[in-house]
This record gives sequence, structure tokens and C-alpha cells, in this order.
Amino acid sequence: MAGNLQPLFSNQAIVDVRGQPTEYFIRWAQQRQIDIGAGITAEQAQQLIDDFAAARDIIAGVALHGGGNLSSDITIDHADSLVTPGTYGDATHVAQFVVDQQGHIQGVVEVAISGGGGGGGPSGPYRYWKWNNIIHGADGSSLSRAEFLTPAAVAIANPTPNSNYNSYPASNLFDGNPGTLWSTYGGQADGDGVSVSFDFGVPVTIGSINLDPRNDGYPNQTPIEMQWLCSTDGLVWLMVCTIQIWPDMTTTPFVTGSTLNVPVLAT
Repeated sequence: MAGNLQPLFSNQAIVDVRGQPTEYFIRWAQQRQIDIGAGITAEQAQQLIDDFAAARDIIAGVALHGGGNLSSDITIDHADSLVTPGTYGDATHVAQFVVDQQGHIQGVVEVAISGGGGGGGPSGPYRYWKWNNIIHGADGSSLSRAEFLTPAAVAIANPTPNSNYNSYPASNLFDGNPGTLWSTYGGQADGDGVSVSFDFGVPVTIGSINLDPRNDGYPNQTPIEMQWLCSTDGLVWLMVCTIQIWPDMTTTPFVTGSTLNVPVLAT
């Protein structure tokens, strides 16, 4: 069912006669936390409205893929909502819907999907996984939170970084607190990599990765590229994907794959 906001009356129009978004549609977008920028066409506006309506219908009809009632608010990836991406975003970004416990869509954000075969995410199974951050340079590299999601619950054994800065260990990535950081030593040449490797004990399939860069006064210490690698022995590494998602001075989180998998917790 399409969510039709095409006008019945002039005060409910999407765009005015000059092709500019009306106050009515601007309020509609603001209530759903959609940034429409300087302007939007009637076709683009209608696509956003239809995407929201379709997502609501799908969530109500399939109860979040048969999961029953929600116990807490969750985030639904655009792909998981089964909604065909329209004009929202571009080739490397899609809409991600925030849904409350009643299945009501509370907002939408634009997230990167580049890497991993067009956003399909890593795969496997492999026992060892590693990411290699291509860094900004002498400022080092920092991340505030990392979360791997898998089809079944597994535990990470001893995340091992090749660089730590003072009291910013790799375990800070998995403490559930976005205010704590893993940070590396500075002084590397621009474009050098710093890495964290993980031993899952047994081969596992990684369904997706959620990463948050540091979100404070030093965003230039976030990676400018991430290489995701896997290994059967922890010695010889195979490239899974290269994710170019963090241009300099950004604090945008990165999500790839399905957020309906199970979060992996460090042990």
C-alpha cells in the first residue's frame, strides 16, 4: 500500500508551483528526521512517503520476520524491511528505519553500504577475522564501538591490536560504551594501517559489522578506510572487502549486512 500524500487540498501539497517543498511536507519530513536538503522533487518526495508506508505494512504483516512482539526498540535495515531503495541515498547509501516496540517507524537515517559486495557484509566461516584501518596519519586512529553480528551467538577471544595508545585498549570497542575508545599510537605515515585481530576459537560466519568512529573533538583520528580480512590459521590473511566510508573529519557510523543477526560480545 502506497502512503499517498499527494494533495487533496492546497495546504497538503508536497511541492508548490515553484517546485519547492511545501511547509506541510517539510513538517512531515522533520517529524521523521529526514533531511531533504535545499530541495526535493515531487517524485523523490513521493518515493520517501511510499517507502515509509511500505515498511510499515511489511513490519505489521510479517511481525519482523516472524519474531513476534518486540521487547525493545530496534533498528531495521532498509534491506531487511524488503523495501526497494528509491531515490533516497545513492549507490553507496540507503535508508535505515528506526522502529518502536509497536512497529511504528520513528525515524530514518542514511547509512553507508559500500564494501562487502554492495553492502552484503562479510561472510565465512573463518576462525580468525581482522580489520586493518588505513589511518589519517600522524594523528593515529580511534574507534569508539565495534559490534559484529552473526547468525548464532559466539564469543570473541582476546581481541589483539597491533597498536594501543596508553589507556585506550581494544577491549573498549566491546564494552557497550560509545564514550570509551580504542586508540592507536600516533606517528605513522599517512596511509599506514593499524589492525585488530580476533580469534573466535571455531570458524564463524560474520553477518555484519557495526562500527562507530570517535565522536568528539578529534574526528580526524577516525579511519579513512577499513580493510576486512579473514584467515584459517591467523597467519595468512585473505581480503574480504575494502570499505571506504570515512572521508576525513567525519563521525558517521558504519553498518553493513543485517542488523537482525546476533551481536557478538567480547570475553
